[in-house]
Amino acid sequence: MKDSNENKVHETEPDPVYFNQENQALDTELLPMQSIEGAGPPRKVDLSTLPRPLRAFHVFILIFSLVMVLSVVFVTIFR
Repeated sequence: MKDSNENKVHETEPDPVYFNQENQALDTELLPMQSIEGAGPPRKVDLSTLPRPLRAFHVFILIFSLVMVLSVVFVTIFR
């Protein structure tokens, strides 16, 4: 006869890991975050789905970075 406590999992034991066949790369360090978020492994953000102010901020950051790099190159060359 089986003991009723034999199949129970203690709350401090980690959840079993289910491997997705589509995604072979599985980072075991990120498993707790992935289970909390419920979205699986981190993915790149599709910028066209973001709201307009966030896209404008993204473009501003890109242009600002490009201007800074060009100014550093300009100052380095014509010093």
